[in-house]
Amino acid sequence: MKKTVFYALAVLMLSTAFESCTTKSNKIKVGYLPIAECLPLYVAKEKGYFEKYGLEVELVSESGGPAVFKELEAGAIEIGFSNVVTLVKQNNAGKDYNSVFGATYETATNINHAIFGRKDSPISLDSNAKFGVNARNNVEELMLLHFLKGKGMTLNKKLLTHFVEVPFPQMLSSLRDKNIDYGCVVEPSITIAKNDTISLKYVGNHYPATESNKVLVATYVSKKSTINAKKKDIDSFIKAMSDATDYINGKNADPRDFIKKYAKIDEKLLPKISLPEFSAKIDETELSEIIELMYSTELNFNNSFIANPENKISATSLIFKYE
Repeated sequence: MKKTVFYALAVLMLSTAFESCTTKSNKIKVGYLPIAECLPLYVAKEKGYFEKYGLEVELVSESGGPAVFKELEAGAIEIGFSNVVTLVKQNNAGKDYNSVFGATYETATNINHAIFGRKDSPISLDSNAKFGVNARNNVEELMLLHFLKGKGMTLNKKLLTHFVEVPFPQMLSSLRDKNIDYGCVVEPSITIAKNDTISLKYVGNHYPATESNKVLVATYVSKKSTINAKKKDIDSFIKAMSDATDYINGKNADPRDFIKKYAKIDEKLLPKISLPEFSAKIDETELSEIIELMYSTELNFNNSFIANPENKISATSLIFKYE
């Protein structure tokens, strides 16, 4: 009798251990920026989509794009959120990164970038003005130069000396303190600035988004070596994020509620801010348009965006296709 009980307990323990091993989730770390643009990541985490596909994801809050790529390079994170300009720059410099999932887009109705100036500023939108951008030689500067070119401004090295690096959270205060004359602003600062009709004025959206055109802004990236080593995990990440994007675009519930846990945005502002357009797939044509702007001699006259113009990068080579 004792032997039978002992045998039954042993079988039960072995089966439990086996079940534990077979159901254990794989774990990866994902670097993100605490902003509304990472909404699909928050939804996938909070709705349990990662667990659904057997993946345990640790979200790592990053200070900015350079920190994301530094940790990707070191292997501290497997996937990171990045604007597409940095993705192209990294590969032009000889690195090997791919977009593994999705994209955020600026459209005529999904406006997340804008230029503001001081209402009483005597300085016109010209080459004498000081312009605030969150990071030099990156997506905001590229789009600002494209915008200024459209206004008929001459683009040269002297103009670049008037570009001042100001973190997004400090852009409005820098404007009010007269450290800059115009600032490139993102949400939730756009909503805040529009409510400040006494001291600030809206100049325009420097991203060339129209009713018939949308502008690719950001994506989730990984090193090719990491992708090859963790294909199953990358596939699970893609499936979970696709579910999250479908949830957001399905409008079954207000997805903004997921933002407040991860992004430092005043809860009162959440219903008012504009969100980007979210897509599960990155469009090669739209990525090619960004690459073309970066390689353009008119915008890259100082090799600010493409350090090695002779090293041509194609959109196809930057997009991971899981088989």
